[in-house]
Amino acid sequence: MIRVIKRGELCLTCSRFYSRYIAADGLVIKNDKVLLIKRKQGTRQSGSWALPGGYLNWNESLEDCVLREIKEETGIKGEVIRLFGVYSHPQRDKDNYQNVTAVYIVKPLSDDLIVDKKEIEKADWFESKSLPKLIAFDHRKIIKEFFKIFKPAIKNALAIGVGVIIKKDKRILLLKRKGSHGSGQWSLPGGYLDFGESLKKCAVREVFEETGLIIKKNDLKFIALSEQMEYIRTDGKHCITVGFVVDYQGHKQPEIKEPDKCDKIAWFNIDNLPRNLFVPSQDNINNLKNNIIFSE
Repeated sequence: MIRVIKRGELCLTCSRFYSRYIAADGLVIKNDKVLLIKRKQGTRQSGSWALPGGYLNWNESLEDCVLREIKEETGIKGEVIRLFGVYSHPQRDKDNYQNVTAVYIVKPLSDDLIVDKKEIEKADWFESKSLPKLIAFDHRKIIKEFFKIFKPAIKNALAIGVGVIIKKDKRILLLKRKGSHGSGQWSLPGGYLDFGESLKKCAVREVFEETGLIIKKNDLKFIALSEQMEYIRTDGKHCITVGFVVDYQGHKQPEIKEPDKCDKIAWFNIDNLPRNLFVPSQDNINNLKNNIIFSE
């Protein structure tokens, strides 16, 4: 029979040290924002915001614990990227519970927040410069340490993205951009690489998010790297684009899934494309046609 040691009891072996509980918390990062939960009434430091997380269960790893807690509290499925740090200062939780927590960087694999009111009051995404005033425990310190080490994308930063040439017979799929740099220009499906994400996973995700089409990672073929400096002056972006091509064999019709980012979608003959092409897309198409592996 397993005997659970209660908080404050002496160690059963040495009779000297008091037990301390182990928890796991998640730094769930998306588009340079961190996911926080608001603690419900009746819990410790209620009304404060905190990283999602909780206590380690019996027969559970810390990695499984943090993913379980994030899913239970916010509905977000995640993938552990790496351990960020272990926090064990006796006064870290401000109310003498003296919990020890392992903090993991977690990549979100789903988008919709589904708040369990039995667990928390609400959940939301916050930029590092606009965190709530009330943050529980030492979580403000943890968040600041994270953004100090892994700085968010800022103006005049290098951006890495992917562009995907989706071929069907002699046609390729293009979207007309809206509301960002290159607005009004025709572009390949694609976007920026998330932290902890592989290039091919990024390509699969962006194609689905923008068009609803499902492509397989193993069907993607590398084309080339291209460097774009055209947008430094106008948008502060120095871009490196990784080009892929895939032959689409499905029957599903593409659709506009992000109307705030594009307003038209169409198939074009690869030899009769619109003139106003987005520069990274133009580079990828030229590289494919001319068998070039790097362009600038």
